[in-house]
Amino acid sequence: MAYQFRDLRKGDSFWYENGGSSAKFTLSQLRSIKQTMLSGVICDVGENVTTIQPEVMKLHTLPGNQRVPCTSLTSLDLSPWNETAGEFPSIVDDINTADYEWTPWFPITHYRSNELPLDPGPAVLRILRVYRPDDVCNDVLGKEMRTVNRHMQIRFKCPPGQIKGTDFPPVDSAEVYWTNWSDQLTPNAPNYDDDEGLAGSNACFKPIAVQAQTLDGIPARETGDVFEMLSPQDGLLCRGTHQPGNQCKDYRVRYLCSKG
Repeated sequence: MAYQFRDLRKGDSFWYENGGSSAKFTLSQLRSIKQTMLSGVICDVGENVTTIQPEVMKLHTLPGNQRVPCTSLTSLDLSPWNETAGEFPSIVDDINTADYEWTPWFPITHYRSNELPLDPGPAVLRILRVYRPDDVCNDVLGKEMRTVNRHMQIRFKCPPGQIKGTDFPPVDSAEVYWTNWSDQLTPNAPNYDDDEGLAGSNACFKPIAVQAQTLDGIPARETGDVFEMLSPQDGLLCRGTHQPGNQCKDYRVRYLCSKG
């Protein structure tokens, strides 16, 4: 299901966060969309659907998500679209139309603090293109640097669509398989690191992709943690000292491998 939603978002030319699309939703159209739940849409278009749980992607047995009559749910108000009938919706200035996206933050670890050059960006980028190529881009538009616990970190500005890193790697062949989840280390004092390296994870010799998430299922790239390593060839390495809160979350990883 995650793959389907990812592809739907990337393929929908009217996705309102897509700064490259020429047509945008108006504020009133966005307001109407945000006030409509998926359960209400299913009630409107489904045959013989009379009751449904409000949060349709969650079990109806969960507290507060019991099935309710369709008549109690709000239908999509299409009147904002009537206002722009026959023409493209007007472009709204305060909608985010940024023509770039940022990479994750990367710790700068291959320099001693007294050896850091004035512009470490080119050297860091060369290393990242070898060890974390999916998390950077070819056409860098700019960079930002910051200090966390006296450690320098950097991120790069990229054109939309050039950062390929994802928490849901595509699986397009029956000739591949996922390994079991592996959790080798729990962050503890004094460092609160989490080292989920390839060695000891029962992964194959040359993994195709890696998937990482917290023990409660939050994708690694959505946690806000900064990773020293996150790749199929190295696994995951999170150091507590690189985090603003001095502690990594507890992660597990699995690898996509070829059956051959």
